[in-house]
Amino acid sequence: MHLIVKAFANCLAQTKHKVKLLVSEVEANPAYLEQIKMMVNQLQIEPQVRFVGAIPHAEMPLYYNLADTVISVPYSDGMPQSLYESMACGVFHILGDLPSYYELVKHEHNGYLVPINNSTALTEAMLWCLDHPGQLADAAQLGRDQVLQVANKNIETQRMNDIYAELLNQFS
Repeated sequence: MHLIVKAFANCLAQTKHKVKLLVSEVEANPAYLEQIKMMVNQLQIEPQVRFVGAIPHAEMPLYYNLADTVISVPYSDGMPQSLYESMACGVFHILGDLPSYYELVKHEHNGYLVPINNSTALTEAMLWCLDHPGQLADAAQLGRDQVLQVANKNIETQRMNDIYAELLNQFS
């Protein structure tokens, strides 16, 4: 999170766009969260940063639909459910350049991948998003279309049922 806040402060210094950063506090370490809040204060960006607490899962689509971009730059990750959910809501992503994301996200096609632990690259990604709103919307739609193809609950359930039926037929 500190990397995102640092990059966001740099982004604000380089753009005239009015932007906000919403920070979810889901599973946040209280001491680390306090450090982040102090960092926001020291960087004097409080008016542009809003801490929204722990968002109930049922309300996440509302937040995704409000967002132009979702930013997630962990050091490691599997394939988080939140990536599928936010892509299904048609949100563009700035993500850490992790192999686990390659199946769904192609750089500057339906998302933006940045090197891990690189606040300069993250700032550039934020600025790119602000400077390319049309491309951002098109890319977000591509991401939505893709996730609806590869992670559609009804399609995947039918696929699993077909596999089970085939196995049952082999042993009956």
